[in-house]
Amino acid sequence: MKDTENRPPSRKRRKSGSVIVRRDTDGNPTSFQARYVNPLDPPKKVGRNFGLEYETEAYKWLDEEHYLVTLHNKGIRQWVHPSQRGAGTMPTFREYSKDYFDGYRKPDGSKLSGRSNRCNEIVLRRLNEAFGDTPLDRITRQMVDEWYVNARDELTAWTFEQAARTLKRVMLAAATEQADGTPPLIPASPCRYRVIKPQSKRRDQPPVTADEINRLATLFPDYQRLALWLSLLVGGLRIGEVCALQLRDIDLENLQLHVRHSINRGVCVQLVVAGLVT
Repeated sequence: MKDTENRPPSRKRRKSGSVIVRRDTDGNPTSFQARYVNPLDPPKKVGRNFGLEYETEAYKWLDEEHYLVTLHNKGIRQWVHPSQRGAGTMPTFREYSKDYFDGYRKPDGSKLSGRSNRCNEIVLRRLNEAFGDTPLDRITRQMVDEWYVNARDELTAWTFEQAARTLKRVMLAAATEQADGTPPLIPASPCRYRVIKPQSKRRDQPPVTADEINRLATLFPDYQRLALWLSLLVGGLRIGEVCALQLRDIDLENLQLHVRHSINRGVCVQLVVAGLVT
């Protein structure tokens, strides 16, 4: 009769994999084997053996592998077999920031507006120039501080403020528990700066003159010149407000313009730019 009192206790199989006891031909335990389903080839399993004194490490390894599979399933980074792993398995800033904003929802559960998405694209394009291809765990505080100093002088006031806020927001998200409950990707955010809005350089620019307006208007097609004049001569309308104007908003009798609406679909900006380059 075989002695079973000294056998290591068995644990229940989990959805993320299992840890089993391997035995020799006499039935004596020899090691623990942690294993789970290969996400790239489901009929096969991925496993690793641990000594009898390392049962806790076997479960820890299984949890870490489950985390990597979760990242793979979410499209954050490609899963690589343990035997082929090396450097570069951490998602880059470009990959993570895109996934972060693609899945972001406002407190009411709705998606970001078209205008917010366009603003994010502009800001991320700038940030990707500095951090895009860098793995998250290799973005250091020194790199961030150097970027902050240079960007403050090179970018416009609005772009710099939004870029600084976005960088801090993305790195903080990577340093906290993920939305699906998986552990943080990095131990701490390297962004320690305070976001201070710099003074806009536009304040130092002289106002546009009537002659400059006339010369600018000649660059536009006839059907777009009215939009230009309206935006410049009535106190400065936003492009979305100009594009939302209707005939009933223009009161020629009382020489009044009523601004009742605004649209943010990106079409107006494209039309204006097209008018400048054609």
